[in-house]
Amino acid sequence: MPDRARIAVKDLVATFPNVPRFDGEDDIDPAAISKEAIAKFGNTLAREDWEVFSSLFVGESWFKDWLTLTWDKRTISGSQEIVEAWRDLYPSRRPRCFEPTANWMPTTYKRSSDELAYLTTCFTFSTEAPDCRCVGTLYLVPICDERGEVEWKIWQLVTMIIELEGSPFREPQNRLQEHASSGTNEDDGIERGRPDYHGLPPPNLSLDALVVGAGTGGLNSLIMLESAGVKSLAVETTPSIGDKWGKIRYAPLILQNPKFQMQLAQSPVPHEFPQYMPAKDFQRYHHLTVEKLRLPTYPGVSVEKTHFDKQKQRWLVQLSDEVNKGQTVSIECRNLVLCTSYYINDLRPAIPKLRDEKLFGGNISHTSSYRSPDPYNDKHVVVVGIGASGHDVASDIVRKGAPRSLTMVQRSPMCIMDWEAMESLYFPTFDGTMPIHAADMVGATPLAVKKVNFAKMAISILEARRERCDELEHKGNYMINRTPCFVTCLVEKRAGGYYPDQTRAFDLVLAGKIKIARGDAKAYTPDGLLIHHEGREENLKADAVIYATAYEAENIPESYAQTGFMDPESASMLIDVGKFGIDKEGEHPGYYTDSGHPHVFFGGASPNLARMMGRIVAAQVIADVRGVAPKRYRRE
Repeated sequence: MPDRARIAVKDLVATFPNVPRFDGEDDIDPAAISKEAIAKFGNTLAREDWEVFSSLFVGESWFKDWLTLTWDKRTISGSQEIVEAWRDLYPSRRPRCFEPTANWMPTTYKRSSDELAYLTTCFTFSTEAPDCRCVGTLYLVPICDERGEVEWKIWQLVTMIIELEGSPFREPQNRLQEHASSGTNEDDGIERGRPDYHGLPPPNLSLDALVVGAGTGGLNSLIMLESAGVKSLAVETTPSIGDKWGKIRYAPLILQNPKFQMQLAQSPVPHEFPQYMPAKDFQRYHHLTVEKLRLPTYPGVSVEKTHFDKQKQRWLVQLSDEVNKGQTVSIECRNLVLCTSYYINDLRPAIPKLRDEKLFGGNISHTSSYRSPDPYNDKHVVVVGIGASGHDVASDIVRKGAPRSLTMVQRSPMCIMDWEAMESLYFPTFDGTMPIHAADMVGATPLAVKKVNFAKMAISILEARRERCDELEHKGNYMINRTPCFVTCLVEKRAGGYYPDQTRAFDLVLAGKIKIARGDAKAYTPDGLLIHHEGREENLKADAVIYATAYEAENIPESYAQTGFMDPESASMLIDVGKFGIDKEGEHPGYYTDSGHPHVFFGGASPNLARMMGRIVAAQVIADVRGVAPKRYRRE
């Protein structure tokens, strides 16, 4: 299918309403305002009074939908465009029964600056065709007229599916108890709850969904499918569930997101796990979840090829045993849920090709292969790149090893900050004070709005820590970007371009145990690496060069067709999710909803989003299996 055009993050624009302080602001009743606004919203819709409905919004407003009306993930901006979408979709989806709810998040009023204040409130509602339970959030702003009268208007409207009626996402204890009490055979020969099981699924199996990849994204999708009674299982090429965390990624990796945010669906992280989990602990947590929820996972199994049978409307899949080589099995499934490494492929590290590599007699590697500091003892080590993996590996070598010297090369200015600053910027929503489903809902706002909010917060935090930035810049020799755009870092640099110092590497830099060299690596020399900076060149002495650089992107449709993973016709229908970026709405084309093929869903990608996206993917699979999936809302 034609690929949706991507835009640069700089072209994603959001204008905020101007909300100055007003008389009586300190005495407002958020609960009463919320109740009135939700009732007016629902009643206006029921009358299909589109003129009044339009008046409920400010001109530059936002509607972000997660599958409730559009059956897609869409961000529609502008009051006229929003009204047009609701008017088009109302006859078929019939949203109704709008009721305030405090079960998702409390109603709050917040003044974030002298120019902006807003009231946040949640509501539940239902839709038809298919019948769904949904939740929404209104961000209301007070608009004063010339007489000083205040009218509350919608600035942002966010809606998200909860579940399809008749196919609820059951809590695991309820699902397991139902099977135990009824005496039904939940397995049909399928192995469950064994994260290290080796063997193939039963032959001639017929599934509603096959989840390919049982990492964080795959397990979240599988949990939600299982909880709704969808016949499914997951296969994983590595010998044990979570191996990509525990064995493939670099050894000293510690998650930069708190455990509350990183928890899998229906499986809170046990109390005894650290707040920021090392990769091996994260793998152990994956194992515990598979065992506790009795998930049907098959590690050590790869998908050899898939072919979509148009007549049967099913995928014909050949699986191969990666442990007991030569053994294969054929199964069928209605849908493929692909949760493989198309966002960051650990098997495709990008090591730059520099001049005169043959002159260099030392070792060249990538942080993805780092396991121990021992090979670097008594050596001059150069780490190219100052992102998270670069700092983590450099700190590990200095603290646990005995290098003769360690230098990190920084090519361009970067946002760096102490870990405490990053926590205050990004993680307050996930501090455990609100339920995880509510925290997910808070983070589901339009990307353009997030971009502006994050930028303001980051600049404010860096300004408040100006002396620390000066110290790191002048004494540590870092080049610091003091006006960062985190959305650019996440989208265009694939979570690069910033570094929060979780491992306290700054202490080693300021103590002179790690040196920072400014420049761009250009060539090897017999005894090191040549870097250029502002017209000057410097030879960094090195016995070993470790690249803390990115991973190579992959054209997913082409790769699937060339390797035989998918039949060429089906592969040609897919949006290239390997070409990571955003469309003009700020959405990632192909991810989670419309992949281009009606029976393929791309899950996974960012681990901290995988839980919410598992619900989105599962709801679409359920609707497809039941034959009630509606058409997606048209695009221009």
